[in-house]
Amino acid sequence: MPTNVQAAAAQNAITVSWTAAHGNGLAVSQYVVTVRPTGQVVLVAGSRTSVVISKLDPAVGYQVTVQAQSGPVLVSGMSKLSNRVHPYTIPSRMAKPRAKAVRTRNGYKVIVGWTAPAASGTPISGYIVRRNGGGAITVRARRHRVVFKGLARNHRYSFTVTPMNKYGTGQTSLPVVVQTYG
Repeated sequence: MPTNVQAAAAQNAITVSWTAAHGNGLAVSQYVVTVRPTGQVVLVAGSRTSVVISKLDPAVGYQVTVQAQSGPVLVSGMSKLSNRVHPYTIPSRMAKPRAKAVRTRNGYKVIVGWTAPAASGTPISGYIVRRNGGGAITVRARRHRVVFKGLARNHRYSFTVTPMNKYGTGQTSLPVVVQTYG
């Protein structure tokens, strides 16, 4: 019977590994990996001891069992149930942000605002707001607005927003362009 069955979270997937079974004297031709709670069955070549199972829902906790097979015959008992894991996601692409230039005594400030992307399983922890030509502000998830101060007159600026969570950064938004005047 396969032993040491372990599941690890991956992006929209889980990675499952185990210690090879001995097959009770028969060569192991494949492993039968059963995913719980879905009942999905994945067949893995007998020479391998790991598999990535993809297209899983991050809201669900998954566990697996593994059995060895020789030809059409199951040659081992079912492994113990693995640990429970949840696949993770990185944030989805942001919608284009909004921006407004406001004249100040010493030039301009630009207020950049955005709408959070649709929830995708793993909570957003913050955003990186970038200005062309340099300058970025990182804010926590609950903020959806930043102000860039001290900007020059008669200049064209563009801004993008990138969501992030504990697993990485999502796709950057399309840029929003703002023109300042004399």
